[in-house]
Amino acid sequence: MVDAIAAYKEAFSSYRKSTMEYAKYSILLGLLGTVLSLALAVAFFIMLMLFSGSFSALSVVASDLSFGIAGIAAIFIVLGIGALAFIWMEMGLTGAYLETINLILSGKKQTLNGFFSAMPRRATPLTAIAIISSIVMIAPLLAFMLLALMAASGNPFSAVAIVIMLVGALFSFFLFLLMAFAIPCSIVDGKGAIDSVRRSFKLGAGNLAGLVVFYIAGTILVLPALIPFVGVLYAILFAGPVMNGALITMYKNAK
Repeated sequence: MVDAIAAYKEAFSSYRKSTMEYAKYSILLGLLGTVLSLALAVAFFIMLMLFSGSFSALSVVASDLSFGIAGIAAIFIVLGIGALAFIWMEMGLTGAYLETINLILSGKKQTLNGFFSAMPRRATPLTAIAIISSIVMIAPLLAFMLLALMAASGNPFSAVAIVIMLVGALFSFFLFLLMAFAIPCSIVDGKGAIDSVRRSFKLGAGNLAGLVVFYIAGTILVLPALIPFVGVLYAILFAGPVMNGALITMYKNAK
């Protein structure tokens, strides 16, 4: 079993040696993430206005009915494509940041050019991992919820339904632990999405206790982030890089 506490200590030691490097790219991550979020909000507002116009066309006259339906369908398609594009850019940004952390942990330095060039290179495999992870964890949970409703005759608050849903939640958490090393595998070893998920399942199954300790320690580490205003800076400049560094270190020690 990989020692999660030792991984945190190693990540913290690296952070102390290269505080300014971690801070520079953590701030860059925060700024670019904010820009992406604002762009998404603006795009969503524009789509909402267009959706309202297409919906209104349904109630004008019968001749406009096909236009209204087609407009709504087109907008949903555009929203889907836009959401996928946003996730792709967000995962590319995340991948570039994690690659930077991996370089610093290895005693190397990142450059701004290297950071930005990593974004498109990391975006596709990490997006695929995110989609696979979501399906793997959410699908069983939904199945357990459906089973709970069927077993309890549609009453979600019955004892049977609650027990089944708790079992489903625990099973989803188990799958979450198995998926924990997928992104570090892609970052460190450059594996594709499928290979990263397979390797994560194998390594995660042998290090479940260590991963539980990792997330418990991580929860304690991020608690100061709840402090208004100051907590945001704490999360961006300290908790985020240390926790990500610890997970990457755990993966390196586990493989």
